[in-house]
Amino acid sequence: MKTKRLIAIFIILAIVTLIVILGSVVFTVQSVSVDFLTTRIYSQNITDEEIISTANIPYSKSVFTLEKEVYAQALEKQYPYLKVESIETKFPNKISIHLSEREPLYAININDTGDYAILDKELKVLQLSTSDFSLFQNNIIIVDLHTACVKDNFIRGEFVNFEEGNALKNIAYFFDRYGYDNLSMRTLIKDIEFDVTAIVDRVDCKIAWEYGIDTAINNIDYAPQRLIGGAITKYQELKDANISDKIVTIYIDSEDSLCFSIVDKI
Repeated sequence: MKTKRLIAIFIILAIVTLIVILGSVVFTVQSVSVDFLTTRIYSQNITDEEIISTANIPYSKSVFTLEKEVYAQALEKQYPYLKVESIETKFPNKISIHLSEREPLYAININDTGDYAILDKELKVLQLSTSDFSLFQNNIIIVDLHTACVKDNFIRGEFVNFEEGNALKNIAYFFDRYGYDNLSMRTLIKDIEFDVTAIVDRVDCKIAWEYGIDTAINNIDYAPQRLIGGAITKYQELKDANISDKIVTIYIDSEDSLCFSIVDKI
């Protein structure tokens, strides 16, 4: 009986030892690959080797203990135009980094000397730039904030927060919902200006369309879906009717109705 028990213990120890050995050999990272899910435009000069090196995934580490969030953060900080969609483990020992490319959308003037922060729809600072927008085929939405910008607050590779930020994110989100992707927005909208005389705790903005229509949205954060949706719908109606040189004001009245007023540009 005692002998059988010792044999059983020996077998268990042998199995555990085998698992540990296999785990330390079979399930350690042997290869890392890069997979782009979108077209590369602004990151095409970054090689797969540079991406893998920056991620710094250790080849001697078990696939079960990888700190994937750390590797993703390192990549996105070094290369702001890259977005890590996922880091996939392909058993037993392969890693695939799935990437997409962030697209520039807004150019925000950050001082009085013509410096701009280029942001995507999530307000990540993709790069700091002068007023030369040729890299974007001059299709970029210029944003004039009513709050004073401090250049040091806009750090390449980091997300930025400011008073009008929520409105800008909502504009991008609802334009996408209405079928306008990033490039379409940049083609349609010339600039967005936030009202310097706005009421305290209220964000007003004016969208200047390339077509020649200006749309003023009062208190855009109050009901962004209705207000931004209304702005898009009214713009489409006027454009389809070949009407331009108008200023459209959109607001929610005291009875919670969506209202419009249209006047000629002076």
